[in-house]
Amino acid sequence: MRGLVVALLMVMASVTWPGAGQAAAESWSLTTAQRQAYLSHYAPVILKRGDENNGREGSDWLSNYDFDRDGDFSDNRVNWRTVGQYATAGANPHWRIRPTLYTALIEYTENGVKNLVLLYHVYNAADKDFTEIHDWERVEIVLRGVTGTPGAGETVGHVTVTSHKDHVMRSGTDSAVNFMPAATGRHLLLWQADHSNFDLPSVNPHGHELRFATTPWSTIAARMESTSTAEVDINNDNEKNVHYAFVPEGSADAVAAWRAQPVTSATANGLAGKVDNGTDVPWQAIKRITYELQDLADIVPTHWQGANWQTHWLPDKSSDMLLESPVTGETGAAEVSAGLQRFYTASRDSGEGDLTDGREGILSKSWFYGAYSGEENADEISGSDDFGGYEGLGVDSAGRSRGAASGDPASHDTYWRQHDFFVHTGLVDSDDHRESGTWLTGDWYTAANGGFDGRWTQLFDDRPDAAPAAASPARAEDRVLRVYNNNIENLVRNNADGSCTRISGPDHLTSMLVDDAGRTGTAGVVAPDILIVQQIRGTGQAEAYADQLSAKFGLPAGTYRAIVAWSDPESWGGSHHCGDQSLGDLKKKQTNGIIYNSGRLSLAAGDVSKYWSAGWLKPGTAYDGGAGCTLYKPPDNDDGATNEYKWKRTSAIAARFTIKATGTTVFAATMHLPQENGANACAGAGDTGVGGTGIHLGADARSLMDASTIRVVGIDANRTGIAASTLAGYGMTGYGSAATHGSRKIDYLFVLGTVRPSPIGHTVASTKSNHLALYGFVDF
Repeated sequence: MRGLVVALLMVMASVTWPGAGQAAAESWSLTTAQRQAYLSHYAPVILKRGDENNGREGSDWLSNYDFDRDGDFSDNRVNWRTVGQYATAGANPHWRIRPTLYTALIEYTENGVKNLVLLYHVYNAADKDFTEIHDWERVEIVLRGVTGTPGAGETVGHVTVTSHKDHVMRSGTDSAVNFMPAATGRHLLLWQADHSNFDLPSVNPHGHELRFATTPWSTIAARMESTSTAEVDINNDNEKNVHYAFVPEGSADAVAAWRAQPVTSATANGLAGKVDNGTDVPWQAIKRITYELQDLADIVPTHWQGANWQTHWLPDKSSDMLLESPVTGETGAAEVSAGLQRFYTASRDSGEGDLTDGREGILSKSWFYGAYSGEENADEISGSDDFGGYEGLGVDSAGRSRGAASGDPASHDTYWRQHDFFVHTGLVDSDDHRESGTWLTGDWYTAANGGFDGRWTQLFDDRPDAAPAAASPARAEDRVLRVYNNNIENLVRNNADGSCTRISGPDHLTSMLVDDAGRTGTAGVVAPDILIVQQIRGTGQAEAYADQLSAKFGLPAGTYRAIVAWSDPESWGGSHHCGDQSLGDLKKKQTNGIIYNSGRLSLAAGDVSKYWSAGWLKPGTAYDGGAGCTLYKPPDNDDGATNEYKWKRTSAIAARFTIKATGTTVFAATMHLPQENGANACAGAGDTGVGGTGIHLGADARSLMDASTIRVVGIDANRTGIAASTLAGYGMTGYGSAATHGSRKIDYLFVLGTVRPSPIGHTVASTKSNHLALYGFVDF
């Protein structure tokens, strides 16, 4: 991109902006709440046909990109193939289907009149008989003459829906465009096909394509509780079966009228269609489901070159974008930096041999920029979108290309500008490279000009607290305590070549958490109960990591909580063996902690131990069979300022928890012994520790342990050869015999309890740390 950047700098130095300084006569802006209100007011009611016999129950539900709560879009198709087990057998109870339409609002002022473009991306996790990942159908509604109050004077200019690669456009007054009126909204009526592919020789609506529901609302309302067959007419076709109604949850009157419910593990079985697409069902029996609104700007950062895009996308296709301002979250914090940025858009499908089905993400979609050819006919499945907006070929009614509108013709066929957007009039222009409408010009998107470009700003709360249904009393399958131990190395891994790699919390968790078969990254991975960690920076990193764990399983922020030995330990050391000092700096603060699931475990105020210090042999001191050992803390800490506070990395801590469902008490402790323990075991003054290993428990910790039924201790001992029976005197057994740090086993997990056998020897080889995680699943 270097040449592109140089060219860009030259262009920016000479650009003059059309419309600059020409503030609209009415340069007021909507508030965030008003923007949300308009998107909710016009959110469509989607009447959908299902094809869900033969184990496909629930497969035509809309969903959220992260319905499986693993932070990885690439396995959505693979995991969605098992949605029938979620729907009918209670599998994957941690899933949060959360049917979602992803939205954006474009606000611009034209001749003193404020207009809006509302975008809705209807998300389906798999398409065409589960052969393709992610379905990209969308809806565009243009409103003219808005006042700030939805339904108070504005008109619907036109509506466009995607039908595969065609963009079918109808005027707001067209007979095909119908709305459900309600006190809390005016909802566009659409019909959507099921996920199945077409069957030759006939090509019928298929693959989630959208059509206008041309049956008037008055007819639907009269039949919706009747025993007559649920079907609607659609544009360019006749009656089509209806098995589902998806209703915006933000419209209380619409939800009440339809008696719609959210999909949860408790309601899933009753809300699955379970019939073939040719099966007639009565209106009163269709499944009525609520959906939520989220933001297209939630998905944009997943494509960004500066984020973990490789998890979701491939580098085969990309879009370059000149961002004049950052992409921001709901709080206004930047999630993508301003400047020339690259977004990778090729779909990644972990279930395909070549990892892709050739599809592309939203930033490669012409509709994201309004740069599509509006069509009348929905039957041309091959597509006819030849506008050429990106290339600079597509011009508006005034003959302007996008580069002419922005003042940057060098962008043609090279990069998009952040605020490139074409607004159609609703009239179909049959010329290949001309559309009826306008490229928005100059600084149209600024508040001074009465504008707002919502494609880059998140409006709706991400709702990480969208929790599963309330837990029932402990079932047999719930009576497992899932415990992990890992030195997470401050989430910075040292590489063999002297470089370091920063690991994100979600990536680390995915690499470590396993299902009953010892596999990572599957739908069978269940939320852990206790994570014993060493080498974490303090309370800040521990709580952030805990919140990432909550989000991974769709639990409310704060469900996972953290205990640390030191809240904010002082820095020590130099490069920490990182060629990049900025990464070495991330390892300068070190302490140890325990992260626990407060939904399953309670913790009383007096049930956290005081920290206790490890022992060590201070350099230059004779070991003398342990007589030279001291506690590793002042005054017997490291000499000199550089490592003055290194001793704090070895402070241990413990706690006693209670399992809420049964009252079972659980003791957990975390320890990190110093490197010197490898050659000379020390646990304190003149003490070599339990069995000469350097391990010891503080007095507070022993009291808590003695009062606990289940006991778990995780240790980075920096010492090999510690036997599984070392803590037998405390009733505990060691689990995991494989090497955990290169060729050495220096990490240990000791448990008192009934530990389930592990097909991988309790050691997770894929852990993204210099230390491999250990785990134990304990029956209680």
